[in-house]
Amino acid sequence: MSGRRRYATQADIAALAGVSRATVSLAIKGSPHVSSEKRERVLAAAESLGYVNNAIASALAGNRSRLLIGLLVQSLSNPVFTDVHEAVEAVLGPSGHSALVMCGGVEKGVEDAALRTLTSLRPDGIMLAGYSGSTSSLHRAVQAVPVVSITREIAPPPSTRRDRTGRRPVVRSVVNDDRGGAALATEHILSLGHTRVVHLRLPRPLPYEERVRGYTDAMEAGDLRPRSVPAPITVEGAMRVARKELSRTPPPTAFFCGNDVQALGVLDAVADLGLVAGREVSVVGYDNTSIGARAGLTSVDQHARALGTIAARAMLRALGRADVEEPGTPPAPVLVQRASSAPPTTT
Repeated sequence: MSGRRRYATQADIAALAGVSRATVSLAIKGSPHVSSEKRERVLAAAESLGYVNNAIASALAGNRSRLLIGLLVQSLSNPVFTDVHEAVEAVLGPSGHSALVMCGGVEKGVEDAALRTLTSLRPDGIMLAGYSGSTSSLHRAVQAVPVVSITREIAPPPSTRRDRTGRRPVVRSVVNDDRGGAALATEHILSLGHTRVVHLRLPRPLPYEERVRGYTDAMEAGDLRPRSVPAPITVEGAMRVARKELSRTPPPTAFFCGNDVQALGVLDAVADLGLVAGREVSVVGYDNTSIGARAGLTSVDQHARALGTIAARAMLRALGRADVEEPGTPPAPVLVQRASSAPPTTT
């Protein structure tokens, strides 16, 4: 005998309530075409059976009154993607739509596999946050449903087939000005008087090369030699890399990090060496997450919630919801200075 749990279905509710399967479906949706007496019977039967409405099954059955949007995020352990997710839900929820969230990863193979799984569930649209997979997999997905990319610019290939209206399906990209934001962070560090500034870059194949370029631009404009070092996107991994950099002679007096997670690792390394962030070593992150703010981290705010809001509106309008507000454009990144950055105490 199988130990797998059997969930109650709408057919079970119909049998218990003595109504048709169609009546159950209408009653659960709140349709006015069901009498109060039948609705009460249906709801009572559903409660007694422990029925849980399955949005995925409903979508697969062809119920498109409530849209199911697939949201593939790089990682929910990074607070910036939690902010994106919450913003997406805030747009979808009031209209009765849902986000089906899956986590991918840094490696292309992991991301591609997650995207294939998400596409197989037949959502009405797909949103990607921090996507590091292959563009070929992405362009296959866009042939089936609208796709919106958050924080990565995706260009359509010249061979993309036209749809029935004669248009080429494209990926709508909602991106922050990474290059400008990174230059802003680096220029802030240089304005404080630092000259030995290391950039902890996000590892490839993550799509954030523009942050490296912005850092390099600012360093070269100041006639300084850039030093860009890849580091893992974990506090522990970034801490190890930072400790190694701080053991160099002479050591850096400041770090600009690819995101706040890396910056938190640098803060730990600084403290572990008996130094004080913002005194002996300055640290600047990217994303302006709440956890970074609590740690007193200077960071670039890329407005993650605004990006999620814009992306969700763009998705709904791509699906024909003309009543949804125009997506708008992402705001420019801004630097939020806190205690972790200050003029150097040594030269």
